[in-house]
Amino acid sequence: MKATQALEHNQNIDAQIYELRKKKVLRYRVRIVERIKGGRREILEELTTDYMTPDNAKTMYASYRVQYPDTTRILIVIEEVEDTKRQVQVRLPVRDDSERDPIGPDPDKFDDPFAQV
Repeated sequence: MKATQALEHNQNIDAQIYELRKKKVLRYRVRIVERIKGGRREILEELTTDYMTPDNAKTMYASYRVQYPDTTRILIVIEEVEDTKRQVQVRLPVRDDSERDPIGPDPDKFDDPFAQV
């Protein structure tokens, strides 16, 4: 494969990946943040959406921007929520009876100094 063929191949793959990403459904976290004097920020609204496509997220951004037109004071942050499912497998050590501690003192070996004779 020549370099030009490889570049064309990579561009085709990139186009396919772009199309698949447009169809991917994700959950998004939407935050409406207001800048306050003194450098602080306050969250006015925060919500997590249902599963939707990135095009719907862009539409949601546009609708929030219509509600909050002041771009210098109001920030609209829409970010993906990662749904990760993690499995943790734990293998406990297996012991046999020879490695276990005795449950209590052996009554035959117990020497009580206060026992009555």
